[in-house]
Amino acid sequence: MTERKKNRIVLPLLVICTSISVFILLLITIKHPSVITISILPIVVVGWFWGTWPAVITTVFFFIICQISMTKFHILTATPQEMIGGFMAFCAFLLVGIGIGKFSSLSKKLKTELELRTQLEETLRQNENYLMTIFNFIHAGIMIVDAKTHKIIDINPAMAKILKTEKNKIAGTVCHQHVCPAELGKCPITDLQQTVDNTERFVIRADRERIPVLKSAIPVILNNQKVLLETFYDITDLKKAEKQLQEAQTHLLQSEKLASLGQLAGGVAHEINNPMAVILGFSQSIAKKIKEDDSLYMPLKSIEREAIRCKKLVGDLLTFSRTGKPEKEKAGVNEIIEQTISLIEAQTKIKNIEIIKKYNENLPRIMLNISRIQQVIINLCSNAIDAMPSGGKLFIETNLGDKNVEIKITDTGTGMTDEVKKRLFEPFFSTKEVGKGTGLGLSLCYEIIQSYNGTIKVESESGKGSVFIIKIPVENEGA
Repeated sequence: MTERKKNRIVLPLLVICTSISVFILLLITIKHPSVITISILPIVVVGWFWGTWPAVITTVFFFIICQISMTKFHILTATPQEMIGGFMAFCAFLLVGIGIGKFSSLSKKLKTELELRTQLEETLRQNENYLMTIFNFIHAGIMIVDAKTHKIIDINPAMAKILKTEKNKIAGTVCHQHVCPAELGKCPITDLQQTVDNTERFVIRADRERIPVLKSAIPVILNNQKVLLETFYDITDLKKAEKQLQEAQTHLLQSEKLASLGQLAGGVAHEINNPMAVILGFSQSIAKKIKEDDSLYMPLKSIEREAIRCKKLVGDLLTFSRTGKPEKEKAGVNEIIEQTISLIEAQTKIKNIEIIKKYNENLPRIMLNISRIQQVIINLCSNAIDAMPSGGKLFIETNLGDKNVEIKITDTGTGMTDEVKKRLFEPFFSTKEVGKGTGLGLSLCYEIIQSYNGTIKVESESGKGSVFIIKIPVENEGA
């Protein structure tokens, strides 16, 4: 109740009670002194609403009124006993006023404390609900661990999701069963005396899968108990993104390396091409003029053969350096592959390799340089044949993807290791014996497909064959 409302209630009551008391005291005779007790009402009212000192002042006020009243009408007839009775009544009234005032003060204080307690309890309840809402809905995993026993006290739903388990199944278990089990006895906080732990760790799920996490742990006091408050962030997606970024950086580095080598190869090829043509021309001319039984015939044919081989290598280098400007035309990928396969069929029959073709007949015709695409198909098929020395199956498949034409060449050969896959498209890298490969075949394939803004990827495991996937955009500006 506000002070203004108190005044509106107390003052009228005080005036009414005072008027009644004074009226009665003025009219009453000394023969009925007990009627004076009615004047206790304003004392009670003042003491209850205003406290001890206002009640004392009111008691004195009414005692003075009583004395004036008695003096005016009955002072001559009052006996000593009546005077003592009046004094005792005054003391009684005074004690009543003080008691009521004290009781009122205590009552108000108790009421205030009760209101404050209720308010504090409501605030605590709201804070508890607030904290529990954060605990239950935050995306980070939270684990509360006993600092002495390392037993898990509680986890939030996000942590249960990370561990793929339920809260009641993990509570009471030792945290090292789920987080970094190899580091038992090496807790950074309880064993190594660190004040905080912010490190990259891993957790083991209920299905035994290891998940990388970013862990943060600090010691806190909770309900008079020292605990470790640990938070976990699942960084699986971050690790995947880092791996993709690393692969992209490696790919970019390889592209820059290919570009540099392409320029170098172009310059070298031009310098070698002219003298090779002279050597090849003279060797062929001289070989035609001598008989086969001549002792110089075989050396000349060897020169011719090796010159032709060098000329082919120079041609590959020129293609790799993109110095040529071959013409493009609209062509069907299925038709190009069919024409190219005829060039390798004899080799596949000799090595007992079955060619299995699966074409998408709805492929659009796209702008291509037929000879370059044939070169890619021949290189990939030749590598597949070499990977199946004991025979096998060669699958050639075409599909229409999202705005691109896809060519997939699969073999059942020996496959390749991860180390080989990393270097597969590097110029002059080869796993073949010396003299059987230049190491430029797949580099040329990579360069040609890149010229169409396409991609070429390999999927392979050692002993499980290989799959080369080529994607060429339907709308391209390749050379």
